[in-house]
Amino acid sequence: MDATMLAVMGTGLTLVATGLALFVALWRVQGNRFDTLERHIDHRFAGVDKQFAAVDKQFAAVDKQFAAVDKRWTERFEMAERASRERLEAMDAKWTQRLDTVERQGQATHAAVCALNGRFDDLYRHLLGVPAQGGPPRPAG
Repeated sequence: MDATMLAVMGTGLTLVATGLALFVALWRVQGNRFDTLERHIDHRFAGVDKQFAAVDKQFAAVDKQFAAVDKRWTERFEMAERASRERLEAMDAKWTQRLDTVERQGQATHAAVCALNGRFDDLYRHLLGVPAQGGPPRPAG
């Protein structure tokens, strides 16, 4: 090998070694930058996670408020429903009592009319001189 050939090979190897050294140095610098960027992004995500946690606490508080309001409205609705049912039952009992009273009065009136009708029959027979048949008086038919 002559000197030119050795110089060319030496220069080529120097270029390869220099390129490799530059690549490694660039890799390290970029790696450090990537690490810094990753730490920065992690820090930002941690901040966002804290914000989400705060929002979750707010939602939990609102959920508790909604549950309390729902419970109060349910209680009010049940109380109103119970009161309405009691009023209807009281009205039903009142009307049932009234109808029973009217029915008893109707039966008493019917019995009185039947008895009066029997007496009128007896009076009519007495006036006509027809002897009364045995047994209770029959209603007019």
